[in-house]
Amino acid sequence: MRSIFLLLCSIVALIAPLSSVAQNVTEIENRVKQHISLIYDEGKTEIQIPFYTYHFPFAYDRDVYDQLNRWPLGFGIGKGLDEPNGKWSGFYFLTFSDSHHDQEPGLIYSQTWPLIGDKHQNISAGYVAFITARSDIRSYLPFPGILPAMSASLSESFKITFSYVPSFTHGTGNVTLFTATYRY
Repeated sequence: MRSIFLLLCSIVALIAPLSSVAQNVTEIENRVKQHISLIYDEGKTEIQIPFYTYHFPFAYDRDVYDQLNRWPLGFGIGKGLDEPNGKWSGFYFLTFSDSHHDQEPGLIYSQTWPLIGDKHQNISAGYVAFITARSDIRSYLPFPGILPAMSASLSESFKITFSYVPSFTHGTGNVTLFTATYRY
């Protein structure tokens, strides 16, 4: 009888914190939904044009480097919001021609915080979190990621953003993608 009692107490002790975790997950989920709704309702429409990819030469063999795509033709559209604290948040869909000249679609959420400058002309740093799919990674099986990003806002309606893809092995990564953004 004592062992059954101890077993039941152990089960309750393990399950009890799960309700707290579930409550925290629900709170986080509600905050995310509110934030995305705020961006959608109050944000401005943004068009992204990927215009250049810089591949760090030391990371690739010369024959591979010479074949890499430097002009990632593509298009993106989404919503972005300048928040009162100076932070910019946005989400968008973007597709472009990747380093191997294949289409790479992505659903992206990004945030940046100003480092220097004012609300409309600044240098900002932050991150991009995304779900994308590539032909060279499991034949377009979608996968998530998060990358560092910086932007240079030249006016209220125009900025240049760049994100860095690190390398995990020789011949991969060490790429910076540059994107022009127009807001209206």
